[in-house]
Amino acid sequence: MSEILVKCPICGDHRDHPHLYLNPEKKVYHCWYCDASGKLEWLLEKYPHLVTATLISELKPERREYQPAFTPLEKTENERRRKEALAFLRKRGVTEKMAREVRVSLSHGDQRVEHYVVFPDLPGGPDVFWAARAIGLEKPKWLFPSKGVTHLSAHRAVWGLAEYARSGEKDLWLCEGIFDALAVNGVACFGKTPSNEQLRKIVQALGPDGRVVVAFDRDAQNEAWGLQKRLRTLVRACVAIPALKDYGEYLEEGWQRRRGESEPGPVPEDERSFK
Repeated sequence: MSEILVKCPICGDHRDHPHLYLNPEKKVYHCWYCDASGKLEWLLEKYPHLVTATLISELKPERREYQPAFTPLEKTENERRRKEALAFLRKRGVTEKMAREVRVSLSHGDQRVEHYVVFPDLPGGPDVFWAARAIGLEKPKWLFPSKGVTHLSAHRAVWGLAEYARSGEKDLWLCEGIFDALAVNGVACFGKTPSNEQLRKIVQALGPDGRVVVAFDRDAQNEAWGLQKRLRTLVRACVAIPALKDYGEYLEEGWQRRRGESEPGPVPEDERSFK
């Protein structure tokens, strides 16, 4: 594969044409304007918006444990599975519109994820990272890709971070899971104890006036306050305690935080419908 030419995020590349060359075959990068160079993996971790489906396909490890394929929910040909998935999502408060916006998908080619709905990480798609939620009583409830299947793992990915960066919003709401993140227009770190790499990506995504809002479940408030203390050595941070058990229940009640709202609040009954 030939080199990929993009604008350099390190120097800003304020010119008429880009100067940063990415070489997927040699897995290196070099900017002919600021002379920055190094390993491509580091660059993609620091600037995830550079990830493209074409580039990731070249970076996949040769040995792969399994590689399920995913089709967006609205494009799947299996009508029974599509209706089953939509019924599950509606029960959790996720509308068809929201499902399309976050590219909820169904798998094919691997029975281990057949009864799951898949949330690929935006904008790179399933090859970058995905998280799958069981529709029925399958175990485990959440399924993540095995090592070597995708570019990132559950301990390295922050679901929804690219969408936050595009929104231009100051507050970054940090949640345990995807349904909580959907309810507050936030990001998900898949647990109560984000890794140092996840926190580094979150801090780097914040603007100069940004603030991290730790939005954990009510039964994880000790972890939330502990995480706030860790973050406050680096950025502004606070804790938002849900009125219900968790923010995922807000979604089930038909409530979703709108952009610009710093704190969740009551919503009039006529606004609780997603119609």
